[in-house]
Amino acid sequence: MPQQQELYAPMLMSLLNHVLNATIKIDDEEFKLSEVNSYKCIHEFEFDFNVDNFIPGDLNKLSNDEMLIEAKPSPIIEGIMNGKIDLFFEHKGKYYVLDWKSNYLGDTVSNYDKPALQNAMSENNYHLQYLIYSLAVKKYLESRLPNFNYKYQFGGVIYLFLRGMRDDLDTGIFTYKPQISTIANLDVRLTAV
Repeated sequence: MPQQQELYAPMLMSLLNHVLNATIKIDDEEFKLSEVNSYKCIHEFEFDFNVDNFIPGDLNKLSNDEMLIEAKPSPIIEGIMNGKIDLFFEHKGKYYVLDWKSNYLGDTVSNYDKPALQNAMSENNYHLQYLIYSLAVKKYLESRLPNFNYKYQFGGVIYLFLRGMRDDLDTGIFTYKPQISTIANLDVRLTAV
């Protein structure tokens, strides 16, 4: 075991350094995870909310030029939408959803550039995932913060593809802030029938 620790400890420290010190840019905000107060973080943030008689295939209508949604057609579903967000945090008055991804996209950091990440987001249906997460967080914050304003207080979603992150590059980082109209549209579709 000590030999493995000697072998992997430097690589782990390097990975942590890259992840904590890479610059995250989203909307007009720019920060590093090392600047986020750990007391303002919730790890494995679990959520659930009711969904009433929705048709999963209708979620495909949320697709646009920036995101492809591919929900499989199936009969009407009802019940509870449940999930866990890897990291939910507040930074400088804005709330963020963060998801860690260990997907292997290739051997070089260029395999984790913006076009490659966009492909990975679409191929894995992560766009639908973050829309659901954004809706869950919106519902949560509206229930706890008087006058919560999505436009000004929700910072957006951050997907970190760990294998491609470097502290001096923007590779491995996907960010996006869904429009409030898209989140409202999702909310309606989950209760549309």
